[in-house]
Amino acid sequence: MSRLLVIFSLFALAACATAEGYRQKTSQWVGVHADQLLLDWGPPVDKAGMSEGREMWTYFVEESYTTGGNYTQVPHERWVETVDEDGEHIKRKETVYESVYNPPVDHFTQCETRFVIAPDGYVETFSFQGDACVAVEES
Repeated sequence: MSRLLVIFSLFALAACATAEGYRQKTSQWVGVHADQLLLDWGPPVDKAGMSEGREMWTYFVEESYTTGGNYTQVPHERWVETVDEDGEHIKRKETVYESVYNPPVDHFTQCETRFVIAPDGYVETFSFQGDACVAVEES
């Protein structure tokens, strides 16, 4: 399962990763023997029997990451007025920086992929759902 997680992570981090790209990658499994699916994706998290001897294999990936938990410097402009030695009022604009704390925010993404395995052992079709079901689109 960790190999599958690495594959999903690489897909998610790649530029232009979309659900359409994931559909393109996953559709390549249609017509492939389930043994190869097991070798590449590992064992499914669930197998369910279907009509006419077919099986539905379910793969599930959940990733979490945290953003924030740091300080940023936010610039603020202000006008400062001073009086010089001749009594002249001088205005000038200055920029001051304020430290702003960005609290940590936890994010979770999921992808559930289902393959239907025909009685002869070949992948018949697939479906998927979740915001982590993304990959780079093929040209």
